[in-house]
Amino acid sequence: MSTLVSRVERDFLLKSILNEKIPLTCYKNRRNFILTLDDLRGEVAVFQQHAPVENIKKGTSLRLMLSFHGQIITFTIRADFFKGDFVICRKPKTLYKNLTRSFLRIPPPENLSAVFHFKGERYDLPFPIASGFEDDDLSEVFQGKSNSDLPEIIAGIAAQIKQFANGYKLVTFKERQPRTLEEMVMTQTGKALYLPSTQGFLPKVDPYPKKRIITEEVFKRYLESTGVPAASQNNTIFTLIKTKYEQNVFSEAYVPILFQEYVVGYIHIWNDSKDDTSLEFPVLDKIFDLAKIMCYSLKLNGHFEGVKMVEKTFSAKIIDISASGILFSYRNYEFDVILQKRDKVDIKLVTPLGELDTLAVVERRYREKTTNFIGCRFLDLSSEDVTFISDTLYGKVFPEGEESFAFIPENF
Repeated sequence: MSTLVSRVERDFLLKSILNEKIPLTCYKNRRNFILTLDDLRGEVAVFQQHAPVENIKKGTSLRLMLSFHGQIITFTIRADFFKGDFVICRKPKTLYKNLTRSFLRIPPPENLSAVFHFKGERYDLPFPIASGFEDDDLSEVFQGKSNSDLPEIIAGIAAQIKQFANGYKLVTFKERQPRTLEEMVMTQTGKALYLPSTQGFLPKVDPYPKKRIITEEVFKRYLESTGVPAASQNNTIFTLIKTKYEQNVFSEAYVPILFQEYVVGYIHIWNDSKDDTSLEFPVLDKIFDLAKIMCYSLKLNGHFEGVKMVEKTFSAKIIDISASGILFSYRNYEFDVILQKRDKVDIKLVTPLGELDTLAVVERRYREKTTNFIGCRFLDLSSEDVTFISDTLYGKVFPEGEESFAFIPENF
């Protein structure tokens, strides 16, 4: 893992790199090139090439790596101008430190390609698909419990929820697709629509480590994706909440029941009495637990059996790669499975030096519109495999002790 350094520490590190003339390594076309930071002038940085970097031109991005008193640091620059051996660019805004792994990730060589084969368990179900969600290990909910306790557990949690909400409904999408605005934004995002009070607005902050609720920003992004102009988004949300208040709904939550990427249905709770307190986060936590338990129950009772998808081979674009990890992307229409953390993928790397078959596990993922970005760590690489990848990417074999896993930024 890695840590994004603060602005103050970034400036300190850059000045230290400048004053101590610490060599910066850049790998390109299976060769390593050394640069040093020659000058800092405001927001401009000047780097000197010790040997000309191959095919460098205006706009070329270079991933640089250094060791600062035993600590591995990396950052990226973009070449703006050249003067002799000097590369002039904007001062890097982001530096990463505390890399527990020291292999540098680089853009893939032009002659490297990969074929991916998904190995996980996935289903082809007639339910809406969430474009973004955090997958949970459903079995964790039942640690130390028996499956025969399911009905009692569900009934117990439902009874607790009803102590705080006088309206409770379970809705499934088995016979129909989402229709209302609330259902559409919930299924699209895979998050809960939570209104602690209809006399207020949407939450501005999601307090959960795994983001679970639809904040004002998330709702507006959804509206933008449906063609609602920015000038009308506040009014659309205000009208929705005002209508609820006028219908005597004073607090409310829609919590999706998720099975992998599918929204099987949702739990809808509300208060329609001004005397009742608003729905607080501890109540919402209960509903999240109930949604997971109900989904687990459906799986346990064979509700999704008979529709498992076969394993699939697909192509993807390699964003960058190291000697023990890879970041790739694919669009929804290229491969209809949303890979999740802990999923495993067989990868065949094809290079002029030969081919390598390896297994990788998904460590990080993120999404931009219709494109999924997946960061994987290679598993069970032999020393010969590491040597092969190192030679393919860097044009060298690392000495024993330098082998390590890929650096994957926190914002995956």
